[in-house]
Amino acid sequence: MFHRYSRIATPSAPPSQADLSIAEKAIGELPEDHDLRWRLAKLKAEHEDWWGAADGHRRVAESAVDPMIAGDSMICLSGLEHMDRLRWLLRAAAHTPWRREPWYELGRYFYERSEWALSLGHFQRALAITK
Repeated sequence: MFHRYSRIATPSAPPSQADLSIAEKAIGELPEDHDLRWRLAKLKAEHEDWWGAADGHRRVAESAVDPMIAGDSMICLSGLEHMDRLRWLLRAAAHTPWRREPWYELGRYFYERSEWALSLGHFQRALAITK
């Protein structure tokens, strides 16, 4: 979807405080635009507003129609809400089983805990996805 807020938090336009203000205004005008809400949550994380980022990603994860955006928000939440990291990664894998990212992140999660069999299984599942 392309609209006047499309340049917010894209690689060609590094985020600034002005982008954050523009994105917050845009959410007021387009409250159901989950892509825009996802971008705003990413901007808040880049500006180290961890509570705002987690709240934005939680809203997207719970209400986005596009499973890719919801899955990305769940993966982001796994990094923001450490106590619920496993829960968010499992939800992301269940929500988007055809993507490598949730399986890779699950592999990393179990690797960090020295649970080698679980880690290997999730890494192999990620590598088996070729599209």
